[in-house]
Amino acid sequence: MTASPHRDGSQRDRAPDSTRGSEVPHGHRDPSFLLRHWVLGPLLVGVFVLGAGLILRTNLFLAAADLRLLQNISHLHSGTGNAVALAIHAGLRGWSALVVLAIVACGVAALTRSMANGLIIVGMTTCGWAATAVMKAIVGRERPDQLLLADSLLPGAHGPTSYPSGHTAFAASLAIAVSLVMWRTRWRIPVVVLAAAFTGLVAVSRIYLGVHYLSDVMASLALSGAVAVLLAGVMASVRRYRAGLATIATPEGGRNP
Repeated sequence: MTASPHRDGSQRDRAPDSTRGSEVPHGHRDPSFLLRHWVLGPLLVGVFVLGAGLILRTNLFLAAADLRLLQNISHLHSGTGNAVALAIHAGLRGWSALVVLAIVACGVAALTRSMANGLIIVGMTTCGWAATAVMKAIVGRERPDQLLLADSLLPGAHGPTSYPSGHTAFAASLAIAVSLVMWRTRWRIPVVVLAAAFTGLVAVSRIYLGVHYLSDVMASLALSGAVAVLLAGVMASVRRYRAGLATIATPEGGRNP
């Protein structure tokens, strides 16, 4: 009669050990939670940006309001403002933008002593930039008519590539990527401030030059943010998955003996 409790107690003591390796790692999220947040959220933003672009392309009232702002700003052009805006225009287009991206990525990689951080910056910036290029091709909104501006600084800017702004998307994607990588360092605050200032300066310069509408710039900011959230969610999910595998593979669920 006394052996049975001992045997049952031994079984109860051993039962938790047999399931430790299969316990859900700390911080694990249910897949449906991840789907609702870092997949569904960016997807909805992308659909909204696309729908807004198609409406803006055909709605004459909204287009006139957008154009009126550019016309008012064109009356405020100055020598210094023109020089800064044109420098940004030339420095963040085509190969020049790739050079800027390479310099920033290498600089952050050297500062943090992590090549992976540099690759993250390149990947996130490129994806945000590419998403904007795809959206441009789908929407096909014409650029503002330079003949309708009081002071056209880029009279050759025309074609169905207005929505969203590629320069703004590049700046926003780069700024978000650098801020995320540097978030856990002591340079977090100055980096975030500089990144926000850089993005704002580029965005304003596109409107100042009259080559993009305000709605083009806002769409770029929204789309770049959505892509960044999606990529950050993917990276976080991969890290949790790999941490879970390591916990399962480690004896006693990852506990030190």
